[in-house]
Amino acid sequence: HPRMALAEERARQLITSDIDPTLRMLLTLHLAKNCIWRGDLAQATIILETQRGDMSKISSSPFAQVMWYLVDAIYAMHAGLHERCLQAVTQGLQLSQESGIHMWDMVFLGHGATTSFSMNNLDAAGDFVKGMAAVFDKNRYTEASYYHAMAAWHAALTNQPGVAARHAEFAITLAERSGKAYFLASFMLGMSLVHYWLGNIESAEANLQQAREIGKGIDNLLLEWVYLLFASY
Repeated sequence: HPRMALAEERARQLITSDIDPTLRMLLTLHLAKNCIWRGDLAQATIILETQRGDMSKISSSPFAQVMWYLVDAIYAMHAGLHERCLQAVTQGLQLSQESGIHMWDMVFLGHGATTSFSMNNLDAAGDFVKGMAAVFDKNRYTEASYYHAMAAWHAALTNQPGVAARHAEFAITLAERSGKAYFLASFMLGMSLVHYWLGNIESAEANLQQAREIGKGIDNLLLEWVYLLFASY
């Protein structure tokens, strides 16, 4: 959007001002996510570390605390900080259960699964995937696509090629319906690995190239980096 830079600057000013802690954390979440999704982890780090020192100010707001754990998990996963991500996921899910705030359970569970895969802990990843299966809304395309992507990944790594292929197909189809370019490209990159592990080299290369084109279209350096990593693999 042509006014995105202006909106970002206004949000940056607000998160350093004395505003409602829940609103400040919501702005922090969206600012950090925007930086992460366009591949600017350096800016996301600055935003999060600035807010980390003010954690005591949100102790009275469970909603703000859940949001903090959420954005910390998202950042840590993208930065490869596995233990930090799992800690944020665990704390976020625990607080969600205690407070009754469940609107981000899918995101916590998905990041727990992804990080567990990265740590080669398939048992933990499987538990997170089962948790996703229990809570995702099939009418929310992004949620449904996220679940099927994680299920495909788990099935591929646990020698279930048929199950993995079906989940991968659902993941891409639902991501396309969501209309969210970053998620579509991310899932295509992930599914390229699934197809590669299954021996479907043509499908793997097609997903890789499509993901790269989408990433270029939204000027996302992180997606380009992941593409180059996977292509070399």
